[in-house]
Amino acid sequence: MKEFSHAVFGSFTSAAMNKQNDHCNTHPELPSGSLRFALALALLIWLAALTSGMAQAQELRLLTSPWPPSNYIRTDGIPAGISVDVIEAIKDRLKLETPVEVLPWARGYLVAQSDPNVLLFTAGRTPERVDMGFHFVGPVVMWTHAPMARKGSEIAVDAVDAVRSQNLVVAGVRGSWQIRLLQDAGVQTVETENHETGARMLLAERVDLWITSRLQASSVLKDLGRDADSVTAIHTVKRSPSYLMISAETDPDIIARWEAAYEDLKQTDFFEKTVNKWSDQLGIALQFRPAEGFSARPAPHDKTGS
Repeated sequence: MKEFSHAVFGSFTSAAMNKQNDHCNTHPELPSGSLRFALALALLIWLAALTSGMAQAQELRLLTSPWPPSNYIRTDGIPAGISVDVIEAIKDRLKLETPVEVLPWARGYLVAQSDPNVLLFTAGRTPERVDMGFHFVGPVVMWTHAPMARKGSEIAVDAVDAVRSQNLVVAGVRGSWQIRLLQDAGVQTVETENHETGARMLLAERVDLWITSRLQASSVLKDLGRDADSVTAIHTVKRSPSYLMISAETDPDIIARWEAAYEDLKQTDFFEKTVNKWSDQLGIALQFRPAEGFSARPAPHDKTGS
């Protein structure tokens, strides 16, 4: 910076002196004091622009993948969802305008592994990711994964083995850990391209059960024009908290600001308002617990006890 200042002032001073010695110049000379002030002002403006650009370059890149109702793209192309609302609230507190980018999970995860200053949401906190240096803010959403039966079904199981022993057929998304878990246990499965197909098969009585999360089931059923209580969660296979995941080697000051902003939100009515908003939109009762994040309250007809 010292060298830059010397170079700038030196060059301008030399030019000014040469100009004063130029008898052919007919324009009035700028007083030396005014010239120094103008040069100092120009330097300050340049430094402010540079500092602003550096700060912006160091802000987090915000990535998510479609996983409703936590994060998805609305029909108008705008990112939306429970977790997106959290991100937007934090951005407001930090006075940021960084857009949320929606990418396929595999691509977003690769970016987060490769680059610092990336926030990918939401993601599970695993030992592998902790070892990779990821930092986690939250949890934001708790996913309760369960086999779903049609409302009023007499099916009752208390373990995956019971699903197998009763020869029940379960629909699940191809390649998901949910369907693999059942297949590894010897359960009869039907693999589908998406959760919507699994829901349709269950409601049409083409399968006995559909494995998904309670939150996601509510979103899928809404899109199908069905009530959230059209299905019953009969056994909790796994509860998975998910977080705002920040990439390794991210500026610690940025991480600290996001952590502080998230904690500050807990002192407001933000989470209460968000629970009410999404309970109305999804047609199920939600709750927020700091140790778990947002989750679906057990419905009266659910048999999971969770």
